Amino acid sequence: MSAWFDQIIVGALVIASVGFACYRLGPRKLRFWMRRQWARVRGKPMPLVDTSAAGCDGCANAAAPKPRGETRIAADNIRKLER
Repeated sequence: MSAWFDQIIVGALVIASVGFACYRLGPRKLRFWMRRQWARVRGKPMPLVDTSAAGCDGCANAAAPKPRGETRIAADNIRKLER
């Protein structure tokens, strides 16, 4: 009985390890699918649309602020600086 129980524990740990590796190393769609399945098993359904990379609605259109200390050089002046 003990050997049988040990095999079940080791098998469950191997399955959990493979699932975690697929979750962490797999593509984003696979992670989203696994999260949806886990939520379904728990009884808390997730939306079907992947919103993990959506961010807020207005951020994508807003211009990023210019970092302090950034130096911009025109393409015409690059050759002049090399000499």
